[in-house]
Amino acid sequence: MVQALNAGDFAAAAQAGRNVLRLTPDDPAIHHNLGFALAQISETEGALKHARRAVQLAPRNAQFRQGEASILVQLNRFEDAVEACEAGLQVIPEAVDLIGHLAELLVMGHRHEDAAALLAPHLDREPPAAAILLSYARLAPRINEEVRAIELLRDFVDHAATSDEMATRALFRLGSLLDRAARYGEAFDAVDRANRRAPGRYDPAQTSRAFEQLVRLWNEGACRAAPTSGLETDKPVFIVSVPRSGSTLVEQIIGAHSHVASVGEWRGIPVAAEQLRRRQGGAMLDPRRLKPQHLKEAARNYLNGLSVSGDQIRHVTDKMLTNFQHLGLISRLFPNARIISCVRHPFDVAISCYFQDFTAGNPWARSLRGMAVFRRDYDRVMAHWREVISNQILEVSYERLVADQEAETRRIIEFVGLPWEDACLEFQRNRRIAVTASNQQVREKMYDTSVHRYRNYRAHLDPVREVLGDPEAFE
Repeated sequence: MVQALNAGDFAAAAQAGRNVLRLTPDDPAIHHNLGFALAQISETEGALKHARRAVQLAPRNAQFRQGEASILVQLNRFEDAVEACEAGLQVIPEAVDLIGHLAELLVMGHRHEDAAALLAPHLDREPPAAAILLSYARLAPRINEEVRAIELLRDFVDHAATSDEMATRALFRLGSLLDRAARYGEAFDAVDRANRRAPGRYDPAQTSRAFEQLVRLWNEGACRAAPTSGLETDKPVFIVSVPRSGSTLVEQIIGAHSHVASVGEWRGIPVAAEQLRRRQGGAMLDPRRLKPQHLKEAARNYLNGLSVSGDQIRHVTDKMLTNFQHLGLISRLFPNARIISCVRHPFDVAISCYFQDFTAGNPWARSLRGMAVFRRDYDRVMAHWREVISNQILEVSYERLVADQEAETRRIIEFVGLPWEDACLEFQRNRRIAVTASNQQVREKMYDTSVHRYRNYRAHLDPVREVLGDPEAFE
């Protein structure tokens, strides 16, 4: 099971976990790992059951408590996640990792005073625990304590007891705070150190070749000849983009409508693609070998897994950004589904991604050149889908949305096929908690300070310029 988890084969890990539990049904670690694996393949209700069983069997294990809370957030049960952490701290009040996790949730929920009170007793230790300090760094701008947070982070990075992993994460938080303070040279130095320390290597050319193979396989003839699921529903709305391009903002705008629910970055489509690929047995999913009955089964499983209720819900947004790779399959599963592609000035995207601790999930974010190549590949793949699939695709420019919020919002809502509601202009009132890196931004009114942010870092952007050319060409 552990081997499958490390390899990212979560379906295999889940099956292995179930097999082990038949022999040792009361092993808390197996329940915890199985819960994690099921959450990755969108079986969130089953994931929560096993996560809670792990907590029952080992109530003083902080990691198991965090696992339960994380799955509750994935289910958009944010207050339940907070209560799960609070219940854990009643049993293990000394668990600093759990304290830090709860503080992060409180910041996400804009409960800043509660987060500050929770962290305060732990900040004077030398050095503070990593989980405490990282949470405090996220909180500090909301309580006007950036200066103290910067000092603590610098000391933490240089402390002999700090691990490489925690120093890397601290450098990302330090860079963000220095950027807010307009100390741009220091900010870039911090995140550059962080990205250079990140483990592993990324080969942009290899990813480009994979996209080229995808485009050749899903050519116009293959797409048009492939069967469909036969389902006429237009319930799913797919939002795709390169990260930091306004996708969370668009999700919140649509999600503010009374007839819309959101499932966030849900793995429903990647899971369907992987299951269909395994049926075929090839290295890539081949549209020429798709079967109507398999597509219908996959489409129904996807719809059943959306986990939303209410007769008033007409559409559900799915913001798994990497679904742009699967739009050919989506066109066969849901021929009537609408697709929104979010775009932003690629130089702003590059610098924004470079400042985010994305290194665990987006390896291309480890280098400015890698990000430039990935954006170029995204544009190429999206241009291909517009040529070969019949689904409606709307491109939403972050810059246009910021410049003319009402006109762009009305265009988005009309595209989705919904009647206008003024609530869509007050998206920051949406009670759903966004769990992406854009959490704080989408809980505030729209602002334009992130437009042309790259200009603060012109001296460092030659790797992007070498791939994409003159940044003014995108303005």
